[in-house]
Amino acid sequence: MPEVDEKVMQFVEEALKKNPRIKLEDLYELTKKFKSAVGRLSKRQFNARYPLQVKRRRALAAKAKSGGTRRAASTPGRATMRSAARGGSP
Repeated sequence: MPEVDEKVMQFVEEALKKNPRIKLEDLYELTKKFKSAVGRLSKRQFNARYPLQVKRRRALAAKAKSGGTRRAASTPGRATMRSAARGGSP
């Protein structure tokens, strides 16, 4: 698993908190100025390692705060629908 620099993670988290709609390119450039070692990562690697992780944590925290998601009761699954279409028992 790639190593994550906690200082960079904090920087990215703060930057996203200030401007949640910041473009990846802009965030990448800001972070490279903060820590030049980030420049060795491609934009894709940077995004996977830092901004996506921050966003994932926020989404999980919001989900836990709201009580999670609800599933529809008794909705047939795909396998059941396929077997019913073939004439098999559900």
